[in-house]
Amino acid sequence: MTAKFIAIDWGSTNFRAYRVENTHTTDVISLPIGITQLESPNFDQLLYDAISPWYSWIASERIPVLLAGMIGSDRGWVDSGYQMLPLPLTDIKRGYIKIDSSLPTEVFIHSGLAMDSPNFPNVMRGEEVQLLGAISLKKTDCYLFPGTHSKWVAPINNQITSFNTIMTGELYHILMQYSLLGLSVPKDVSPEGFSLGLQEGTQAGSDIITKLFVARAGRVLQQIPTQQVAGWLSGLLIGHEVATQLTHFKTAQSFSIIAAPTLAKLYQQAFQLHQLNATVIAPEQGLLQGFRSIYNELYP
Repeated sequence: MTAKFIAIDWGSTNFRAYRVENTHTTDVISLPIGITQLESPNFDQLLYDAISPWYSWIASERIPVLLAGMIGSDRGWVDSGYQMLPLPLTDIKRGYIKIDSSLPTEVFIHSGLAMDSPNFPNVMRGEEVQLLGAISLKKTDCYLFPGTHSKWVAPINNQITSFNTIMTGELYHILMQYSLLGLSVPKDVSPEGFSLGLQEGTQAGSDIITKLFVARAGRVLQQIPTQQVAGWLSGLLIGHEVATQLTHFKTAQSFSIIAAPTLAKLYQQAFQLHQLNATVIAPEQGLLQGFRSIYNELYP
């Protein structure tokens, strides 16, 4: 069957639309119109304008539009809700809602995943589509999605029963932009600083909050060069994230990192300190493979 659709990852800071024709992506549109960048947005009009270069194709062939990410959150266009865990992996592709739009075709927003535990609630939105694709591309025990809010997922018996969220990226951004630790220091992550911080973070355990101030004291006392502070903090946080999550996912032996090359390399370095290797899957590859599964569910 011919597969033609538009796949859109519409997140907090960015919008990216992919024109998919059979097994190929024939065009991409990227715009800085993430939902947190907009005031009183008209999402229907924004979508219409964003993909207007493809309008004649959409209208003539009734090309469906599939969206995922924060656009389906309570701050987005329509709250598409959550699929509650535990959930069979095959059910992820069935989590979507159809919405009204001014486009002459069908438009769907995918739902997120949620743990409705009274002691440990958790949500993800957007990563579930990448997870769906990553699982079909590479079978591993655990899947890691680094970023602003890192996600760790370890399917068991073809089910998702839980996942963890670690705010590594957001915490790093806050520390570098707004705290005394990051003020007046270069923002580039130096390899030397990262390696030193990684060693500290791997061993920090529950002492991570105390360790953070070393970035300040070490610089003042000239134990950490100024140009290494950003790398040291990044290494500290990533090293701590990987070390603590490996303790949580004790039975996992194989890992996939779904991240762009630069970030994936930093996490691979952290895994290597534990004598573990991790496969890297490009986020776009996982995302589009996940969207294909959703399309095939909608249009069998």
